[in-house]
Amino acid sequence: MIKKNESVEITWKNGETTLLPNLWLRDNCACDVCRNTQTTEKLFQLAQVDVNLMPETVDLIEDELHLLWPDGHRSVYEGSAIRALTIPQTTHLRLWSSEFRPQQFDYGKF
Repeated sequence: MIKKNESVEITWKNGETTLLPNLWLRDNCACDVCRNTQTTEKLFQLAQVDVNLMPETVDLIEDELHLLWPDGHRSVYEGSAIRALTIPQTTHLRLWSSEFRPQQFDYGKF
């Protein structure tokens, strides 16, 4: 795991790597201090957070990401939840053949 100026890079047990921006991590903390437990409404404004925010410590314990922020706040993220939200680094391209013709519509009929 690497703590960078603007992000945290995690290498999971299966070898996959995830890059997470620090502000995204802070904004998505789901603890009881940051979120209303009944509505999951965020209880703080991201605009109040320093844009150069960096975690003091970053630990990967089992399948959980643990962060300690400069103000003493602690965030814990489940690895499965983070992986479910991240965009795969590989894209699967499907090339069109020369026979492909997009369907045409007469928009004047709408």
